[in-house]
Amino acid sequence: MSYIQFFQKKSAGELLVLLSDIFSSVSETPSLDAEILISHVSGLSRVELFTKRDHLLTEKELFNLGEMISKRMNKVPVAYITGIKNFYKNDFYVSSEVLIPRPDTEILVEEAVNFIKKQKSKKAFKPDVLDICTGTGCIGISVHNEVGGTLILSDISEETLEITKENVANLIGDPENIQIIQSDRFNSIKGTFDLITANPPYLSFEDMGRIKETPVIHEPERALYGGENGFELSEIIIKEAAKFLKKGGALFMELGYEGFKYADKVKCELKFLRYIKDYAGIERVAVWIKE
Repeated sequence: MSYIQFFQKKSAGELLVLLSDIFSSVSETPSLDAEILISHVSGLSRVELFTKRDHLLTEKELFNLGEMISKRMNKVPVAYITGIKNFYKNDFYVSSEVLIPRPDTEILVEEAVNFIKKQKSKKAFKPDVLDICTGTGCIGISVHNEVGGTLILSDISEETLEITKENVANLIGDPENIQIIQSDRFNSIKGTFDLITANPPYLSFEDMGRIKETPVIHEPERALYGGENGFELSEIIIKEAAKFLKKGGALFMELGYEGFKYADKVKCELKFLRYIKDYAGIERVAVWIKE
C-alpha cells in the first residue's frame, strides 16, 4: 500500500504521530523530521501544525509527502529533501553539492561578529572579510549581515559556488560588496582582510570509514575529508593565512577532533589566541591573530 493511500483523510496531527513512529528506525530526531517535512509540503508553519491539528493535506501534498518519506527512510538528510537548512538567523538553500550547515558552527559566527564589533567600537570602519571553504556561504553571509563591509566567499568547487550564489542572491539585499571566487585555499585570493573565517574539511581517513553507515555519507566527500589525520588541510590554511590578514586581523577556524591536538602548536606567523567551545561544551573553533 502506498503512503498516499495510508495517509488518506489523516489530519496534520495524526500525520505527525504516524511519521514520528515511522522515522524512529532511521532518525535520532523523528518528531522533528516529521514536523519539518509536513510543514514543508503543507505550507503550514511548525507552530500551525499544532494549532491546526485537524488540517487535511491535499492529494498532491500527500503525494509529495510520500516521496519525501521514501527518501528519508533511505537516510537522506532532511535538509537535502527540502532543500532548506536554517542556520543562525536565515534559511539557506542546500543541495547534495554542499555540506549541510550545523548549529554548532553558529558559535564561530557569533564569536567572529563579536570580534569585528569590538574593532568597530574603537574606530569607524567597514571590515574586509574572507570566508574560505565557504560551501553554502552560511558563515560569511551570516557575518556580513551583522557587520557589513566587503565579503569574499571562496570555494574550490564550481558546483558548490552555484549554491553560494543563490544564497547571496536570496539573503543579501545589496550584494554590491560581495565577491564569489573559485579558489583552492588562497591560490586565487588577492588583498588582505580584517577577518578570515574557515570551516574546512576535517575528517580523517579513519573517520571517513566510520561514516559509511550514517546519513553523513550523503554529503560530498570533498567537504568532509581533510587528509590522512584530518588536520592536513587545516594546517596549510593556518600557515597561509598570515599573508592575507591585516595587522590585528584574525582567523577563526572550525576544527575536528585531531585539530585540537595540534592547532595551538602549528608554527606560523600568527599568534594563537584560544579555543572556543560550542553550546554542548565541546571545543569547536580556534582563533589566531596577526600582531
